[in-house]
Amino acid sequence: MKNKKKANLVILDKNPLEDIRNVLDKEGLAAFREVSVVPDYETGVLSIAQSKGIAGLKANTVMFGWSEKPNRLESQLRMMQALTKVKKNTVLVRINWAHEPGQEKCIDLWWRGKQQNGDLMLLLAYLLNLNHEWCDAKIVIRSVVSS
Repeated sequence: MKNKKKANLVILDKNPLEDIRNVLDKEGLAAFREVSVVPDYETGVLSIAQSKGIAGLKANTVMFGWSEKPNRLESQLRMMQALTKVKKNTVLVRINWAHEPGQEKCIDLWWRGKQQNGDLMLLLAYLLNLNHEWCDAKIVIRSVVSS
């Protein structure tokens, strides 16, 4: 898909919904698809997180891969702060973690204790633990405690 940049808008040569449909069909994936045209990534994340879902269901959780690039971390932290203000959960995943030989795999859950999302966090860790690459990982619940 070619893009032509004009001012702050990206003008698409083709129908992006058709492009998404073609990729999903090619990969043999079934998914609901929708397109939102936004001026930047941060606006897009916040817009989609607040949009209506399917059959009255709406998203309450946004998952991020933790960025190692400093310029992206600032943006990611701004998005997380904004998502918290609109009452959305955020899940951070270190996707490309280099597992050292002999090092135990660990799924760390950082719980603040203020929200009632502990059940969701444990469920996500359990589901991740069902994956063949993470089935031998230890689940650790961590919390920051002030003295």
